[in-house]
Amino acid sequence: MPTHTRNRAMCPQCENHTASEATAVHLSTDDLARRWHTTKAQLANLRSAGTSVTYLKNGSRVLYRLADILAYEAASLVTPAQAR
Repeated sequence: MPTHTRNRAMCPQCENHTASEATAVHLSTDDLARRWHTTKAQLANLRSAGTSVTYLKNGSRVLYRLADILAYEAASLVTPAQAR
């Protein structure tokens, strides 16, 4: 289930961030692995290879913005050629 970030820098009361940044929905590695029917290890491999969806890193914690995930999925969408 998506979780809202608990990072103080992204707090809605912080004047340094826009309203959309403050209310952004983030998914953990577990959340994204379930969404994509894959493993956390595969997501780590994608990050290491530089082919992952954009992510945030705070210490050892990795978070993915839902907006970035949706954009990545849309860009990865394959439409089969029309039958003749």
